[in-house]
Amino acid sequence: MSIPEDEEEINQIICVTARLIELYYVKYIHKTPCMNDHHTGNIWLMGVLQGNESRCHNMFRMDTDVFIRLCDELQKNYGLKGSRRMSAAEMLGMFLNILGHGSANRQAQDRFQHSGETVSRYFSILLDVVCRLAVDVIKPLENAFNNTPKEILQDSRYMPHFKVTIASTIKYLSMFYYVVINIMFVFLSLVGLYWCYRWCSCASRSISF
Repeated sequence: MSIPEDEEEINQIICVTARLIELYYVKYIHKTPCMNDHHTGNIWLMGVLQGNESRCHNMFRMDTDVFIRLCDELQKNYGLKGSRRMSAAEMLGMFLNILGHGSANRQAQDRFQHSGETVSRYFSILLDVVCRLAVDVIKPLENAFNNTPKEILQDSRYMPHFKVTIASTIKYLSMFYYVVINIMFVFLSLVGLYWCYRWCSCASRSISF
């Protein structure tokens, strides 16, 4: 006995739908954890900080006391906060480890046992925090910039090529500004003359007809 075409089509739709539901359940609901190492990033970080001083310097490019003071400073004054997924110290450790060793996202995932999205998100958070710190830390000794630094004056590689002060910089920028304005004026004038010529030519042809 043959199955009607409509019934066969319905059976195929049911089979495809069941297969899609199964794939969705396996991928998004009954997921097998990827980062399932019991030696988490926080445990590894605590081991480094409590271990030999050279380990902290090798992993984070700074001594243990400097790491702790930096973490406290970022939390107190620059808005660094831990989360349910990661402590503030682990965020800082992951950030410094990535920068100090040029680690890829996948390497940080395996080292700290977090997903790639988590690594990227907290790296961006730390980058914003450190940029706020940089505004207060990286400051010139002379705000007016009236004198050329002695490191430039005493080095033949830089003198006189980098002998630049604020006054001379403003002077050069002003000269550049006026040159650009003049060039733009000449260019626009030529364009205007060109279109005037085209308009006059078209007008003369229409009149001749």
